Amino acid sequence: GNTAALMGIRKNEFEKCGMFNENNISCYEDTELNIKLLCMGYENYVDSTMVAYHYESLTREKTDDSFKLQQQDFLNNLKPFVFENLKKIEYKLRYVH
Repeated sequence: GNTAALMGIRKNEFEKCGMFNENNISCYEDTELNIKLLCMGYENYVDSTMVAYHYESLTREKTDDSFKLQQQDFLNNLKPFVFENLKKIEYKLRYVH
């Protein structure tokens, strides 16, 4: 999936897939959104002529607690979601060019 820092999505598709998972405390809601869209049959496209600079979590406070929250999000939200939907996206991920 791609980061939501540079994402274009139609409002009705965003709503149809359930929008961002607000159970995430720190991050990964954009990753989960991309996987949801793949499971629904949508595809991610990248314009190869476009250039973007994204400074990951530049404004996010970096403390031991923030790292623990990020780990919590991964283990409690993203990882189970990915494993639950792996069969749905496995073929698509294997054949994406």
